[in-house]
Formats: sequence, C-alpha cells, structure tokens
Amino acid sequence: MKTKSARTRRAKTNAPNSEPVPIVIPVINGERPVTSAQIADHFQITTRTLADWRAKRKIPYWRINSRNFRYRVSDVEKALMK
Repeated sequence: MKTKSARTRRAKTNAPNSEPVPIVIPVINGERPVTSAQIADHFQITTRTLADWRAKRKIPYWRINSRNFRYRVSDVEKALMK
C-alpha cells in the first residue's frame, strides 16, 4: 500500500470552496499592538533587553503564547518615563 505525503493528505481534507479566514488585528485607542522586534527597533534596544524589562515588570505587554508578545508603544513609553 502506497502512503501519500502529508501535503497531499492535508490538501484533500480542506474544503474545496473554503474562504481564507481574515486576520483581525485589534486597534486599541487608535493604536495597533506591535511585536517584540518592532518595539525593540523603536527604542533601539535588543530583544534580550526587552525580555529583561518584561521579567522585571518594567513595561506592560500581552502574552499571546510562549514566544509571542505584543506591546502598545504609548504604554511602554509611559512606563519608561516613570
């Protein structure tokens, strides 16, 4: 018996007329959350420094999963001003 590749099996399980699900990025007070790389570039710091700030609770953030975090630039700026 021949086995089909994973790609072939996945392709057949998808509905033929299914529409792609749009990605919705929330806008909070007119500002979109940014990624760790984007906020690090904005403040000209490394992502390791950003991780230290998160661990020390210096900045507010949302944890999406174990590797993805989101920030609002205005909230981070306010936290660093203190």
